[in-house]
Amino acid sequence: MGGKWVWPALARGTPQSPENQNFCEFLANFETYRGEVWTRFVEILKATLTRMVSAVPDCPDCRQYVAFLQDYISRGDAINSSSSTDQKIEYAKGFSEAMDRRSSLDLSSYNNETALKVAMDYATQLFAEFSKFQEKLIAAESELKRKVGQDVVSREVEFFELLRTYGVGTLYRITRTRREVVANRILSFKQQFQCA
Repeated sequence: MGGKWVWPALARGTPQSPENQNFCEFLANFETYRGEVWTRFVEILKATLTRMVSAVPDCPDCRQYVAFLQDYISRGDAINSSSSTDQKIEYAKGFSEAMDRRSSLDLSSYNNETALKVAMDYATQLFAEFSKFQEKLIAAESELKRKVGQDVVSREVEFFELLRTYGVGTLYRITRTRREVVANRILSFKQQFQCA
């Protein structure tokens, strides 16, 4: 028969403290919430791209743009709720980068009013999703602080400062790239708190 299973914290020689358990629970929730918000961002992006394709008139100058949008929609078919958060981030980031490279397209016959409405709807939806994420994050952080107490909060200054940087403020206060660097730094605390 196989060997005896040992709890990961015990395998390291020290049992996980209740304090660390609280941090690990928070980090697991943080990771879940982050995955959920990126899932929604990708869904919103795909829906927006589909609307953009429908809004672009059939004109010679616009065909290249429509082909680009349709290609990006197709690439997104592989990205779904079970994809990793990193894959979702890359898909969303990739579209922004591709649009920057294609900014020279002549879309003078494209209905600017329709384009503006689609873009505004996209931004509004992203902001709404990020606001929901912020609410969850703030509630989870408050609960964590309550559970661990002020002494621990004072000791773990870097952790709580990173949370503040990541979640406080508007969606655009820090860039997506910077936000994800901060998210990865937050998640790196799993090791310090002995999370499985």
